[in-house]
Amino acid sequence: MQNIYIKLFNIFKIRWLLLPGLLFLMLKPASAQWGGYHQFASDWELNTSLGMTSFYGDVTDKKNRFLSNTPFHRYFYEDRKLGFGFTLRKNFNAYLSFRGSFNYGKIRSSSSAFDRYFDARFYEYYLGIDFDISTLIWGKSRNQDWKLYAFTGLGFTDSRTWLYDDKTNELVSTNGFGGERWDGKQKMATETTFPIGIGGQYKFSDNWSATIESGIHIVNTDRLDAFKSSESGIEGFGYACIGISYHFHMPWELRLSRYPKHNGKSSDASIKKYNKRKQVVMETRSHRKAKKYRYKNPRRKNIFDRIADWFKPSPYKRRRR
Repeated sequence: MQNIYIKLFNIFKIRWLLLPGLLFLMLKPASAQWGGYHQFASDWELNTSLGMTSFYGDVTDKKNRFLSNTPFHRYFYEDRKLGFGFTLRKNFNAYLSFRGSFNYGKIRSSSSAFDRYFDARFYEYYLGIDFDISTLIWGKSRNQDWKLYAFTGLGFTDSRTWLYDDKTNELVSTNGFGGERWDGKQKMATETTFPIGIGGQYKFSDNWSATIESGIHIVNTDRLDAFKSSESGIEGFGYACIGISYHFHMPWELRLSRYPKHNGKSSDASIKKYNKRKQVVMETRSHRKAKKYRYKNPRRKNIFDRIADWFKPSPYKRRRR
């Protein structure tokens, strides 16, 4: 079943619409529960990150693990490559956020036991959720400038790998060179991925914040290193990164919040009584609609409206002297 889905994604290029499409389907029913489109349009976040990758699988000596060496040891930085990513996040409440992420990077690892080393590059895209741990532990009354959260998700990883002999530097095996794509290039190996990790965020202004994340991205394959063995059935990579986030509201959020919301109509007896007593007109939906047709700002008139104004009689009559 998984191979059928992969073929459909490669033929119709639907996987490039996976993140925005599924994110919209997930958030549209939830928007009714949290205050409609006004809540859906507010409190968005766009994050860009830069970090290092590490490999979890067969071809590795495990020298760059936190349990083996600290960041102050030289072995901690061996067999690591750079990566970067983008994340679009929707914060719904103090506990839950939805995310759509895209990551690109390279992976390098070696094993003295197998006398092998490999180089790989990957594209990862997934949908996930963030859960605020700091609010759960310390409550909503804590300082909102920082937070500690856990994240997980589900998506796909496209990868391509070159495996070499450690002594002769000869190419031994490859993975991710499939059939021909629509543009003439060879297809990369596509597998499902399951990221899980933890992160922290500090908000130093209303629109900007700094983030740090570390997680393991489990890939449903034993061929990520182009080396198949009986020791590890599922492989993956680690990604530790720092980033910066921009917090914003969608453009239609400003239009929705321009006027106060009133559920009553101007024809209600209570509103009529209020308007007569206060000698004002309550801003209701019907009133705004009627006012829109009664008066139109000259700057918003098109050329046809301005030509029609030339032929309209003036409402003010000149006095005869």
